[in-house]
Amino acid sequence: MKFEFTKKLLLVGDDSDVLDQVKIELENESENIDVISASSPNKALKVLEEENFDGIISDYHLSEIGGIQFLDDVREDKKVDIPFIFFTGKRKQEIILKALEAGANRVLHRGDDIILFCKILNQTLGQEILNYKRKKELEHHRNKFDSNFELFRI
Repeated sequence: MKFEFTKKLLLVGDDSDVLDQVKIELENESENIDVISASSPNKALKVLEEENFDGIISDYHLSEIGGIQFLDDVREDKKVDIPFIFFTGKRKQEIILKALEAGANRVLHRGDDIILFCKILNQTLGQEILNYKRKKELEHHRNKFDSNFELFRI
């Protein structure tokens, strides 16, 4: 399933080699992907102040403040509710549970095959961004309906 809209993504992680590989593979995967990478959560938070994104992809294991704290900063401090996907090299159930409970949309295992990981990541992002856009559209229509309904109340 291909998604036609351009996805502007923020990619966050400590390992510049991994960031570069993921950025290159995602952009090779589709011409409709624009990836901005940040080598630390604090840099990513600054970028979020200046630019809008369709989704955030972050390493779970961040040395500066940790992945869960970064997610909390994005959701609570910056009030950004766009899809947020963690990736991790470890397959531990407690990591997945903590991330989902904290508000992540998905947690993906990176593994050794970066090309396969990016294909899965691209599909996942497409689904999450489409779901997000539909949710926002539904909220807009509900608000519009509610405000119109109030006009007719007596």
